[in-house]
Amino acid sequence: MDSSSEDEDMQQGQEEWEEWEEGGGEEGEDSEPTPSLFEPALLLPSPLAAIEHDAQKHGFNLLTFILQAHLDEYDIIRVINYVRHEVKQGRNPLPLPPHPKTSDSSLGRAPWQDDKYLIPVLPEDPLLCFDFQEAVEQLRQQQQLEDPGSAHQAAAQPHDQQQQLERQQIRDLREENRLLRDENEALRELVLQLRLDVMPAELRLEEAERAGTRGMASASTATPPSSSLAAGTSAIPTMVGGSTGHGLAASQEGLPSSNQGGSNAAAVAESSAAANGGRAPAGQAARDEVDASYFDSYSGFNIHREMLSDQPRTNAYRMALEGNPSLISGKRVLDVGCGTGILSLFAARTGARSVVAIDGSPDIAKFAEQIADANGYSKRAGGPLEVVSARVEQLAQLPGGIDKVDVIVSEWMGYALLFETMLDSVLYARDKWLAPGGVVLPDMASIHLAGAGEGALSNGPAELSFWKSMDLCTMRSEDQDFTTEFVLHARDGAPSSVLEVGVLGVSTNVHAIVLWFDTAFSAARCPEVEVVLSTSPEAPITHWAQTVLPLKHPLTIRAPGAAAEGGDLKWTCEIRGRLSMARNKSKHRSLDISLEHSAVLADKSVVQDTMVYAMNVLQ
Repeated sequence: MDSSSEDEDMQQGQEEWEEWEEGGGEEGEDSEPTPSLFEPALLLPSPLAAIEHDAQKHGFNLLTFILQAHLDEYDIIRVINYVRHEVKQGRNPLPLPPHPKTSDSSLGRAPWQDDKYLIPVLPEDPLLCFDFQEAVEQLRQQQQLEDPGSAHQAAAQPHDQQQQLERQQIRDLREENRLLRDENEALRELVLQLRLDVMPAELRLEEAERAGTRGMASASTATPPSSSLAAGTSAIPTMVGGSTGHGLAASQEGLPSSNQGGSNAAAVAESSAAANGGRAPAGQAARDEVDASYFDSYSGFNIHREMLSDQPRTNAYRMALEGNPSLISGKRVLDVGCGTGILSLFAARTGARSVVAIDGSPDIAKFAEQIADANGYSKRAGGPLEVVSARVEQLAQLPGGIDKVDVIVSEWMGYALLFETMLDSVLYARDKWLAPGGVVLPDMASIHLAGAGEGALSNGPAELSFWKSMDLCTMRSEDQDFTTEFVLHARDGAPSSVLEVGVLGVSTNVHAIVLWFDTAFSAARCPEVEVVLSTSPEAPITHWAQTVLPLKHPLTIRAPGAAAEGGDLKWTCEIRGRLSMARNKSKHRSLDISLEHSAVLADKSVVQDTMVYAMNVLQ
């Protein structure tokens, strides 16, 4: 519609409105100014006037359509909102498909029958408040007076024909439901068979029996609902707290969310509204519910296969335990969160006097016991290893009369080091059972930070000066919540093998801040062999990868030697900021991260941003 015709319509509508005002008019909804269905900018004096205008100008009489299509009140609402929606989207809704009940050739749904059209397109739409019953009845009587024959024919339409159509529709729906049920059952059986095919023989029969008694839905809960991160990908926590732009867009475009080894305690993308409105109920019951889901996610084999296949991770623990016999041989060892028991086996093989392996997942603890049996290290096989299925915080005492241990070993690290809050369990066990002079392995942990370009999932870092270190033998639980400042600047000198930052005349756009961690079996407590497990982007890939914090506004950073080149002054040599990490007090095992940063650009302008990110667990 061109602007001139629109102006003429608006002028015509205004004249009609003025005439109506001069002539008075009745009070109430029947006299409320009403926009045309097809010209939203055109106000008519009343709903009836709008209907008449649309009938004359656009060839669509709403009352006639209601009468012919036998619409009920909900159908009328849907039709009005459907037409307004299509017009708003720039589409012509005409001809309007009839109600299926009026058509012998179709038993499907007309597009306007979708329940989403029960939501008003136009707030306080007078047509939605109009009483159509009286107007339609008047139209019916008028049609009978004008054409008694056609009216009689319409009234005499066989009632059983409509019932026949409805019965056929019900039969079709029942048949469709039956086919869907059969297909669903076949898929369930296929999933169960695939699960059994890849399962170790020791548990195959047990799993089949359990699936048969509990149903496939329950049996499949051991499989995490989210796929674990592929090698080389990165964890991207949700950006909340009002920040938008690159961070939220990245999540919406399908970049992976954090997932600790693929468990269903995955960090997920979540809007700030969802974060505020979807909080778990407070109290111990809520914590227990999260814990139950968390431990159940580790009862399947995929997660443990991934961790065991993580060579940097598994080899680091093996070298640290077997490479320091003076620390392990003849000592009492406690493995917190043992999983399949690989760390306990390393300790037993190194000559530990006793090894207690604890895991909160009953299923995987039972399997760990079978592995210990098969390798001859279990108590009943004459070895030192005993597996306990329990949560550390709920375990009153250790088995075998052990009151203190010399070494606590655990692979507790989550994304960004602290996600999932398993470190709390390790520190609890340390304070309750570690003997004086005992050690926690690994004994040191540190978090690192760097800037990364648009390809943050594969690029290396710019040079950094941030370092947060934790001593697991002495730290307090509250030390996990911290704030620290950092400075980032471009590398000066030879380019990195993966990111050419610092080459003269070359700049890079920093789109994200990347976090990773190192854990160390330090020389101070591992006198024979010191081992460092690093998740740096420049180290061999681990299943943790790195955590990516997208920036709201990318920054261009250059090495100092490149400062004099180029006419563009929207760049900086360094980024200063402050990073905070804290365990979420209302969402058990979740982690909140805030990032403040600023940069003085070459043109002396200042860029400052604050973002808040959430790494949340699913229940």
